[in-house]
Amino acid sequence: MDRDRILRIVKDILKLEKLPSENDTQETLKQWDSLSHLHLVMTLEKEFNVRFPMTVIPDLISIENIESELEKLNVQ
Repeated sequence: MDRDRILRIVKDILKLEKLPSENDTQETLKQWDSLSHLHLVMTLEKEFNVRFPMTVIPDLISIENIESELEKLNVQ
C-alpha cells in the first residue's frame, strides 16, 4: 500500500501545511469535516480507481482505516 500517496491526498484535500501523521483521524484534524470527507473519499476513489462500498464510507475517518479499506479492495 502506498501510504505516502494517501497522506499526500489527505494533505491536499484538507489543505494542510504538512503531511498528516499515519495516526491522524477526523478528530485530530479540524479541517476534516463532513464536506471535506466526501471530497476525500471521491478523490481516493479516483486516484486508486476503486469504489468504496457505501457501508464503509462513514468509517473512513482515519488514515489507518483508509489504508485498511484500500487493501481490502486489493489496491497495491
